Amino acid sequence: MDWSSLYDLVSDAVKIPLVAAVGGGLIGGGAGSICTHYFTQKREHKKLLREKAEAFIFILSQSQHRLTSWYLAMEHQAEHATPALVEHPTAMLLDLAQAYALQRLYFPAVDLQALEHALIPLVKWLETQWDQQHRDFHRWRAEFRREKGISLNDTYSTVYEETIEAVVRATPQSRKFARALARFRRHR
Repeated sequence: MDWSSLYDLVSDAVKIPLVAAVGGGLIGGGAGSICTHYFTQKREHKKLLREKAEAFIFILSQSQHRLTSWYLAMEHQAEHATPALVEHPTAMLLDLAQAYALQRLYFPAVDLQALEHALIPLVKWLETQWDQQHRDFHRWRAEFRREKGISLNDTYSTVYEETIEAVVRATPQSRKFARALARFRRHR
């Protein structure tokens, strides 16, 4: 028996699985790395969207709070004989600019037009009331009609709730985000 040919045969047989094992390891390592990168990027994107949704909802809530405070102060002043100075919520325009920026960058499916269409008449009514009140408080108080304000405020509140729900629907859910949203809804 020729030992050299047997050695050649055995060494050739060992090289094939070794090459296959090395090749498989390289392919598996590369594929694993690509998959890990893909899923990490996907998870980070969802996390970013949830963070931006929280910021978006916070900004909308701030504006809604300022409007409600302004509206309730007007109603309160109409019921009492002495005027109380109400601060004009000038920061509301900045809030809306930030909300539009977040909407355009992260939530293009959320339509802020309906919110704006409900917001503008309410703000105009509040500004008119505010101006009239500061010109002649007693006349304003005698002419104040809360029905118009109630209607405008109710319309805005309904559209505000619908907008918040649209943001929530457009956001990838996680247990942490759902808990934060539940806390937010309880505190409103």
